[in-house]
Amino acid sequence: MNTMMNSKTLFIFFAAISILIACSQKNTLIDKQKKTIDVYGCIGNERPISLSEIAEEIEYIPLETSVNSVISNPADIILSNDLIYIKGRLTDPIMVFDKSGKFIRSVDRKGRSSEEYESIVSLDIDNDGIICIESTQKITEYKADGTFIRNIFKNKDAGYRGFAKLNDNFYMFSSALGINMINSYSATDSESNILWNHPFTPDETDILKTHPRAEMFKRPYRFKDKIMIAGGVWDYILSVNDKLEIDTAYFFNYGRFKLTKDNVKDLASTRNIITRQSDILESNRYLFLKYNIGNIAKNNGTTNSAEGVAKHQNLPLMHLYFDKQTGITSSLEPDPSKQWGFIDDFHNGPTIWPVSISDSNHMIAFVPALTFKEAFSGKDTNSKYAQMANSLSDNDNPVVIIVKLKNLSL
Repeated sequence: MNTMMNSKTLFIFFAAISILIACSQKNTLIDKQKKTIDVYGCIGNERPISLSEIAEEIEYIPLETSVNSVISNPADIILSNDLIYIKGRLTDPIMVFDKSGKFIRSVDRKGRSSEEYESIVSLDIDNDGIICIESTQKITEYKADGTFIRNIFKNKDAGYRGFAKLNDNFYMFSSALGINMINSYSATDSESNILWNHPFTPDETDILKTHPRAEMFKRPYRFKDKIMIAGGVWDYILSVNDKLEIDTAYFFNYGRFKLTKDNVKDLASTRNIITRQSDILESNRYLFLKYNIGNIAKNNGTTNSAEGVAKHQNLPLMHLYFDKQTGITSSLEPDPSKQWGFIDDFHNGPTIWPVSISDSNHMIAFVPALTFKEAFSGKDTNSKYAQMANSLSDNDNPVVIIVKLKNLSL
């Protein structure tokens, strides 16, 4: 009798364990599915997407044009602590404007002294408003007014293709293409000591040996209290905190168009391969990504170049965004003028695609003054932006666009 009771108890126990394991596996699968960016599933499913789908409001800000504030080639725009920072070419000064577009100052410390930089490879503004300028051999930090703070010299093994600063003693670097074939990312302290390395996978190494530029656009970025990096052959995104605790934040699905060591040789010719075309941009709720999809492309369109001038060739691109709340990936269709981006259904303005995301959860974009004028010409002359457009000259500084994005719902 006791033996039968014990057997029955054991059966119930193991049955319960089996159910718990099955539920756990199911929940893990559901969790992964909700964190998977379905690039493959977006192919052929592009659609026009209005800005109101992801945003709450939008503001256009013409940047003051004067002898001291002319911007010729905007390559990056950062909004931080209510200031707008414009990075141009490698040797251009950094231009600083307030949120009304008024020119505040330029930061130009180019030179060869210990407190200067030779060129601007990339720019970051940290959470305290410190200007961090990456040049070939170091990160040079300045106060907002351009006062020198310190240099962070790069460890020779940490690469120099991009960086992200988490705090005053934690910097993440992506490795130089074709030079360091061991680690794709390295974290260092302010004294250039290596804290952590993220090695290339065997597949990545094989791909880079065949095509050294195949893994571009893997620059790390800061999101809240973590650094985000791309892992594998764009297979996933990892988050790394200052305690070196690592988690897989997102996965990618490229289906049969995934870049592999077997098809990388086709990158230089006609191909059916998905490759990253820009860095990842992340807000509280969304991720924004751009891909080159070669012959797979259903729609070609034009896009704004680093100089802010529309390129008039057809580009086989795919612009998509991922909604963390729903787990849905959506792909944008070019507008009727073949311009990529979100349709401004707030003010019927130009099509918008982000160049950066601020820590305050704003999408930052820009258009040339001429594009802004064309978008609002012939419209209600009493409207704010029509009057603004009429006050601009064709060759004035760009118009910065600040979009307040939606947040995650609790």
